Amino acid sequence: CEPREQQSQLWVQMRARTDELRAESGSLRPQQRSLRDASGAPLVEALIPMRLRAPSWGALVMQRKGDTGFSHQELMLAEQMLQVAMQQSSDAVATMQLRRSAAMDALTSTFNRRTIDLWLGQAFRQAYNDNGQVAVLFVDIDHFKSINDRYGHACGDQALRDVARMLHARVGQEGVLGRYG
Repeated sequence: CEPREQQSQLWVQMRARTDELRAESGSLRPQQRSLRDASGAPLVEALIPMRLRAPSWGALVMQRKGDTGFSHQELMLAEQMLQVAMQQSSDAVATMQLRRSAAMDALTSTFNRRTIDLWLGQAFRQAYNDNGQVAVLFVDIDHFKSINDRYGHACGDQALRDVARMLHARVGQEGVLGRYG
């Protein structure tokens, strides 16, 4: 590891370079420029902007030692590879969000009944195999229907979220919390 001062200097340099790249990437076209590395040797840098929705931004930065620039074909290939990588990343995020929404209760942001049933089955099998124990607590809110009837469903929803938040704080990271009913 580098000393803290050097890490701090690198962070400042990286931040300055990031701001510079952000300003340069506004054209949405690949661009390149000649630079010099730390020893003064020639260096060519190519910048390929990522097409993202604001306020996000990004760029692929390629460097080549020497003074020979990148060909049009190299830049186009890099741009196509970047587009494929961005599509793969977008697909992965969508898949993760879909899996999460299939496992979670949208109202309370806790696990849903299906996920709890799967977890319970696995936990009981593991406890049986390891000669261990499982603790399960079911909580019922008495007369919950009267909250919805008297104050409306928005108030009832908020009550469920509040109960879930309080239980989650008590269960902590070790436990599993879900809405079963």
